[in-house]
Amino acid sequence: MGGPALADRAAVQIAARYNVRTVHVQYVGVMYNDKQEVGGGSGLLIGDSLVLTNSHVIGREENYKSFDVNARLGSRNANPIKVTAVHRDDARDLALLELSQSAGNSRGASRCPMPVINDNQQAPIYLLGYPLDLDLSISSGLISSQTSPNGRRQTDTIMNVGNSGGPAFNEFGVAASSSGTRRRFPVSTSSFQRP
Repeated sequence: MGGPALADRAAVQIAARYNVRTVHVQYVGVMYNDKQEVGGGSGLLIGDSLVLTNSHVIGREENYKSFDVNARLGSRNANPIKVTAVHRDDARDLALLELSQSAGNSRGASRCPMPVINDNQQAPIYLLGYPLDLDLSISSGLISSQTSPNGRRQTDTIMNVGNSGGPAFNEFGVAASSSGTRRRFPVSTSSFQRP
């Protein structure tokens, strides 16, 4: 006894501990033909005013005549915090977002432990994020491969549109990566990036 029960307990503890540090990221851009485009995904509040997400989650400011990015902590219905700068590492598909104000008062949420590089194949992983039109959710799976280029790993965890950029944790609640997939439908294999 213990396998599924321990996994369920880990998922509940991770969600309870980090739900207020998991961020819903949304951008609204008005294109040059005056059509509005809305997109986004998930992210992780690191420190008090920075959010780690995937670069592909945020549209390119140069493609729009007006462009705004907001972050909401703990719920997609929370008050938005304006993002003032987006720093990208496109080779690793990572982005660091600067918030206009400190979010350090996020209801006492503990900061995320530093990543631990663990080469254990078949390690359990838990992903937090905001699937399309839904509030915060958690899904679990296994790291199935760590041999991809650029430090990418593969997991069998199902990710839906909107989960990209959300944090991935190991079974001890240590932030392991930023999750992401560029596909437009739920998939059973997704890659994620170590920070």
